[in-house]
Amino acid sequence: MSLRDETETLRLARTLIQGLDATCATTETTDSVPRRIHLSDSVKSELEYLRDKIRELQVRRDQLHAEYSERMERTAVWEQLANRQNQQRYAAELENLKLRVILDTQLQMGKDLMRMLEHQAPQLVPSGPHFYISFPHVLSLSRAEQTVCVDKLYEQRHDVFASFPDGLTTSVREMSVEQDAKGGITVETRMGWMLPFAVDRVVDVVRHITRSQLEGRGHLTDDGDLLFVEYDASKIHAISVAGWHLTKRYAAHDDDPATFVSQASAKCFKRPKGTEQTVEIDYQDESWVRLVASVVSGQAMTRIEVVRRDRSGYESDEASAHNAVIGTITDHLLAFIDMELTRAQQCIENLLFASSRGDN
Repeated sequence: MSLRDETETLRLARTLIQGLDATCATTETTDSVPRRIHLSDSVKSELEYLRDKIRELQVRRDQLHAEYSERMERTAVWEQLANRQNQQRYAAELENLKLRVILDTQLQMGKDLMRMLEHQAPQLVPSGPHFYISFPHVLSLSRAEQTVCVDKLYEQRHDVFASFPDGLTTSVREMSVEQDAKGGITVETRMGWMLPFAVDRVVDVVRHITRSQLEGRGHLTDDGDLLFVEYDASKIHAISVAGWHLTKRYAAHDDDPATFVSQASAKCFKRPKGTEQTVEIDYQDESWVRLVASVVSGQAMTRIEVVRRDRSGYESDEASAHNAVIGTITDHLLAFIDMELTRAQQCIENLLFASSRGDN
């Protein structure tokens, strides 16, 4: 029976009670005493039954209201996920089309230019970028010391996630930037969204994606709950990079949900060709990823909450170059963080969708 049908039944029952009360009053004035007593008892019994029925219907109505609210909440989560998937698919198709056109054009132009330079001005053909690598102190911490640092970050989890309200089902993404007196930049990012999948599946997918991201950075060590990568001479365009990244998974226990805690430290050094100017960048990254299990209208769901802190400090041979590079690199850092978090969200949802369709 629907909520509308039960409301109509309730209205009819009330009408019937009013009619019976009127009949009872009329009968008392016209019938004999024994008949009046018998009819009065019958009417009272009928009224009591109807009142009990009305109370049951009212309770059922309240239950339906509560179930409707839960169903709407569950539906909203699925709608948000579907909208993100549609936007990603449309954006990916459009971007692929643009990239194919751009790539074909660039390849053809590059071939033509290189062919022309090789024949007419071979002295202008570059021999390749020059890299300057010298980071003796970046990897000074031992693995045990790095693990202790991550464990200390895990102990801060309650303060870190205090800004996330309980029971929130809408998506959240906030970024704040602070600059210290020496020009160092700290970017703090908070991100959260709900997924209609069980927490165990989400934990496995998050670990898989984290491992895939670290594999491309250097030598990866996988110790189950610990993922560690170090790179002491990576070359990225005209920048030399050395550093390490450690991610540790903490299983759910008591009232604490499953949590991934990461810490990274790196040093970048760039010296443009033909100049003596150098730009040195110290980079640190701390992140917490919490996976909170919940049930909405019988559907197992998981809320992903992310807090990330990126710190960058700059050192330069020239003050003017130091001031000029801060704004540019900060813009790049903000764009990089936003892109990395968006890509991680897309990968998590795509893998969960793919595995869900495979199960069906």
